[in-house]
Amino acid sequence: MKPCAFANQTLLAHALGTVSQINKVFSEQYFEVMSNRLRLVNKYSAEFLSSQVALLAALHDIGKAAEKDQLQFDDACKPIKDYTSFRLHEIGSALFLFMNEWEDDYIKLWSILSLLNHLNAMRDISYFRLARPDKDMLLLKKYGTIFLEELERNGIKTGFKADNYDLGDFQKMREWVIAAASKRVTSKFYLLFLTPVIVGDNLDSYEQRQQDKESRPRARFIRSLLQVVNDES
Repeated sequence: MKPCAFANQTLLAHALGTVSQINKVFSEQYFEVMSNRLRLVNKYSAEFLSSQVALLAALHDIGKAAEKDQLQFDDACKPIKDYTSFRLHEIGSALFLFMNEWEDDYIKLWSILSLLNHLNAMRDISYFRLARPDKDMLLLKKYGTIFLEELERNGIKTGFKADNYDLGDFQKMREWVIAAASKRVTSKFYLLFLTPVIVGDNLDSYEQRQQDKESRPRARFIRSLLQVVNDES
């Protein structure tokens, strides 16, 4: 049932699958190391950081809940055409985070940068300066609300709300992120949050990605990742 993440896979299933893969691959030690590294900024417990990464893993593809993207599927998440595309959905995901309330601006910045970069392209801030999303990509209220309610029923309470955003909201986010990232030498700590999200995202839904136009070039990366994980298990 919509919203869909890929052909024959719901957004909820992909979110839960991504969290599950992270739990399999990343031990408590990773988050202890993460906590020690971030002490340059604040004392974040390993437990808090683990829960924050799980939250980002659950929400990383909420930009796919845009009404425009969901028109590509029927109610059973079967694609209407041969291939699907979620171009720039990471911007919708990041904007969703930006437009909600945060208690810590560092966590907010690292979280937004993680979702902007979760397609494993490791894009720098210059890409963000040039990005031009269509306004239809930012209409998340209908399916985003359904998705958040589904997450909550499955034990993941975000405390966030989805809405329909506009290009003015995107511009505010872009200005805030560029200013915040340029002022803080610690902005690159977002990579500690991003790495588990990339791994979990790519390990889940390998087969479903074959019909997604943007995912096909990543096949070699995913195969290599699967080999590493299988060799260590």
